[in-house]
Amino acid sequence: MKIAVHTEDNITKLLVPFTKIGPVEYSLLHKQLNNLLKHKIEITFTEAQHLSQEVILLLSDIHEKNDLRIYVFKKKLAHYLARLYFNYQLVATSSNKQHGNVRAIALCGSAGSLSPIIEIVKNLPVTNTSVFIIQHILENEESQLTDILSRHTNYRVVEARSNTIIEPQTIYCARPGHHMIVAEGYIFLTKEPKQNYARPSIEKFIHSAAYEYQEELIAVILSGYGTDGSEAIKVLKNNRCEIIAQDPNDAEIKHLPLSAIKTGEVTHNFTVDQIINHISNRISDKNEAPKSSRVKQFLEDIYQKWGYDYRNYSQESITRRIQLAMSRMNSSSFEQFQSEILSCPNSFEDLFYDFSINVTSFFREPKTLSFIKEEVFDYLSSFPHIKIWCAGCSTGEEAYSLAIMLEEHGLLAKSQIYATDINPVVLQEAENGIYSNKQLSQARKNYYLSNSSGNFDDYFHFYDNFFVVNKFIRNKVLFFRHNLVTDSSINEFQLILLRNVLIYFNPELKTHTFQLLHKSIHRNGFLVIGENENIAAGKDFFRTLSKNQKVFKPIVNRR
Repeated sequence: MKIAVHTEDNITKLLVPFTKIGPVEYSLLHKQLNNLLKHKIEITFTEAQHLSQEVILLLSDIHEKNDLRIYVFKKKLAHYLARLYFNYQLVATSSNKQHGNVRAIALCGSAGSLSPIIEIVKNLPVTNTSVFIIQHILENEESQLTDILSRHTNYRVVEARSNTIIEPQTIYCARPGHHMIVAEGYIFLTKEPKQNYARPSIEKFIHSAAYEYQEELIAVILSGYGTDGSEAIKVLKNNRCEIIAQDPNDAEIKHLPLSAIKTGEVTHNFTVDQIINHISNRISDKNEAPKSSRVKQFLEDIYQKWGYDYRNYSQESITRRIQLAMSRMNSSSFEQFQSEILSCPNSFEDLFYDFSINVTSFFREPKTLSFIKEEVFDYLSSFPHIKIWCAGCSTGEEAYSLAIMLEEHGLLAKSQIYATDINPVVLQEAENGIYSNKQLSQARKNYYLSNSSGNFDDYFHFYDNFFVVNKFIRNKVLFFRHNLVTDSSINEFQLILLRNVLIYFNPELKTHTFQLLHKSIHRNGFLVIGENENIAAGKDFFRTLSKNQKVFKPIVNRR
């Protein structure tokens, strides 16, 4: 295979067909792109699920010099590029697919939108749809929206919180003073500057939701002043979302819906009553949660067919992920969904990524990290070589945080961090060590809350939209794939961190995991779990050192 290049309408188009872009493929891409300085460039990655650090930095450099547009065919790569703020578009694999099941509804408005929002919510059929409400409100005012809506619907109504899993049958109200975005099944809140004089911004939310939900999103622009959201209308259109604007003659304040209509991209121009009728007809109840017995048999079939063992995962958690996957696949029934998963490797791969929950951050749970530095590091310093296992490492922020802590304690030179996860794509992202600048504010805050003594920024290189972990830190972290359910012990470690993974396991699998950790830990080592987890299933293997910070010691006579 080779990179195909052709020029059309003064735009040079590159088609990159490689599944993995290694050194040879990178050299070809680098050569082609460097020959196109000051050209308009479109580059399409047809097979790649992931791009290496070298390719990401190359694309960033080219973007500074050229008008660059990136097209991708794989959703995982699209999500990665979205987090790094690249100008990209996810190419639909089914050209005739217009509107599938509705997985999400966004109700957006400003002044005069409260009454329409209440009427729409009051008349929503209760299905497995997630609803997001983005309404302009003064930042110093306490929103009463959740309380008001709770009185008019059987949906669960909550004020949005960052890093939370998006649930079906739930209405999420944007918080005053925070932008709300969605990505990979999670909500994220940011305190970035106002956009279109607003925070929360309709623009920022629907831009992220367009890529997250595509044709399964209905975006509704209601009464209000200003033009917030209009610039993202084209993004909605390009991602095949359905766009409804309230009829300006039906709106208390016409500016917001009129601005959307003027883009020429709105799907429908409806009164509130018409919006209610249309959404009621569009919402499907096809993805009703399957019964427990059917889920258990399905997981057994997955194990027999594909070799991945989810049989002892938390039933509630795994059922939610199945519903999410059914919606994404537009399955008409659980039977159809099962058949597709068990017969098609690509469909199972998509389900595998839906089952893999990846939420982490730099210096997460800083009080625990402060305790580790004060109570654990001095003991570790007595070893000639320190081995640390960061299990369930996700995209790598925790492993790199540990490396920074060790460096500031003078221990990194004789340390090796082993960082593992079941998901190969997030491991590749972790190896890249590239993170969105939107993480910076919280990362710096957590760094100082963990009683770190240096300067967070000293460990990174900074670019326009992202920052990169310095090489001397990356070199001390070894990332590789490991399955806590089926794989055996990999070494003997003085420190093991397994945080916020056990919450997805049932009691039997938790006990199995604690037994594996016990086999993998030095007799005088330390185990750290997440702040919302407990040692109950591992009480025969570990004793408590700090209940508050969830730090434990192995019970030696178990060996």
